[in-house]
Amino acid sequence: MDLQRKNPIHSPCPDMAGVVNFDEELTLKRLAGVLALRESLGLKKRKQTPGCKDFRYSRKFQTMARRAAILRGGAA
Repeated sequence: MDLQRKNPIHSPCPDMAGVVNFDEELTLKRLAGVLALRESLGLKKRKQTPGCKDFRYSRKFQTMARRAAILRGGAA
């Protein structure tokens, strides 16, 4: 399980727990157990959606519209 890291700051410290006596087989076995448990409980990973194409529904636009309404004396 060698993960590629773009920045060495994200690498684990050599004395960190789980790095000293790392067992890849045990890690994969536990990961399979977690995945089996998630499946048995009916938990599914959510997919990332790109969101709405309309800018008016974006958080940035909604915040600006709310601030403009407050400045005009409208409802908050």
